[in-house]
Amino acid sequence: MLRHQTQPKIAAPMRPVQPAQAPAMQTEGSLSKTLPALTEIGEHNLATKQDLQRWMHELQDLIAKDISTIKAEVRQNTDRVHAVEESVSTIGNEITHLKETLYTMQTAHQALAVQVSTQGDHLRRNHIKLREAPAAITQASFSKEAPGHNPATSSCPKNHTGVLISTAGGAQLTTHRSTRHHPMLRHDTG
Repeated sequence: MLRHQTQPKIAAPMRPVQPAQAPAMQTEGSLSKTLPALTEIGEHNLATKQDLQRWMHELQDLIAKDISTIKAEVRQNTDRVHAVEESVSTIGNEITHLKETLYTMQTAHQALAVQVSTQGDHLRRNHIKLREAPAAITQASFSKEAPGHNPATSSCPKNHTGVLISTAGGAQLTTHRSTRHHPMLRHDTG
């Protein structure tokens, strides 16, 4: 059974390295050339690392400044929003006050309209009463013996003419007109 198994293929042997391609032996001369190159590479890597660290710090500073600026802008915008909210609240209170004032004025206007209507009714009733009230107007010639004409105190002469008016309330007004020396006088006789 083992005889019939396929034998594994053996890889072809590698070609021998030519002597010209073999790495140079680390001799004292080659080390003196390699060490400066390695030192230069190390210094370059160190400078690159320092540059990267510096750039990282600068980037962190810029990010921190940007974050501070963004926070300040957010605070300013928040303050502006609060100011707008306060303004809106103030305007709302003013609108409410104006509505209350308008309602008060409307109520006062309605009350005034009712009062004017009542006064108009009152004046109309009085006008009707005055129009219908009887008034006795009598022409008379006055003498010293006329009612309310006191000869001891009155300077009115005997030859005056006038009108005796009796109102519905009972008051009497006497209007005198002089024929000789003074203009119309008015005397309340009672």
